[in-house]
Amino acid sequence: MQPYICFYLMACVYYTLVSFLKHTPMECSHYLLPFLGATEGYENTPIWFLLSLTQIICICFALYIIRNRYVVLLAAFCVSITGYFLGRYDVPYYIDVSMLCVFPFVLGYELRDIILYIKPKVGFSAGLLSMGCYAMFPGLTNVSQNFEPMGYVPFLIISVGASLFVVSVSEMISRTALGTGLAFFGKNSLIILCTHMMLMTLPAVMGRYIGDVWLANILGLMLVMAIECLVIAVIKKYAKFLIV
Repeated sequence: MQPYICFYLMACVYYTLVSFLKHTPMECSHYLLPFLGATEGYENTPIWFLLSLTQIICICFALYIIRNRYVVLLAAFCVSITGYFLGRYDVPYYIDVSMLCVFPFVLGYELRDIILYIKPKVGFSAGLLSMGCYAMFPGLTNVSQNFEPMGYVPFLIISVGASLFVVSVSEMISRTALGTGLAFFGKNSLIILCTHMMLMTLPAVMGRYIGDVWLANILGLMLVMAIECLVIAVIKKYAKFLIV
């Protein structure tokens, strides 16, 4: 919870300063919406994930009172389906989203020794299955709003299959220069998650001076990641309490 609170306060300071410098009115909703369980409409919206992750860990802690791993998996599956159906209602503080994600979380934990060393053919097969399932059930998905129009089972197949594919590719490139570079950002993903939204106006600003939208976005992304390297270094050296 400490990173959630710290980066929330940082976002509030950032919003206040930007509003003051631009002479724009400050809306109270930008300060209060995080406490009302919103995932949009305020500064630094990705931090909702930290609160949801805390809930998932608490649910898993309760489930693991059960000693039988198979019963835990079954219980996690039931919790996940319940969370999916609760998405039809106005459930506060992402509790339904956290419940939805419990089964993939527990599944990944229980099979971590297999998943982390998955064979490329298995990972690519899982990726093809994920893409095939999405082709059969296309549509916009927003997990933060618990909006999965394709249904629970296709959503589970798509998400788990895509995850296995990403793990497989990551394992393949882990010993390359590209893998080393990406590993740096992976190890510091908490900082990037909690700070990148405050930098995402940069691609739009670059778009004003570069006619090609794709080029502007790519250069903007590279600039954001370069600044993130500096942010990571500063936080790790002077403000480690933000990520404890």
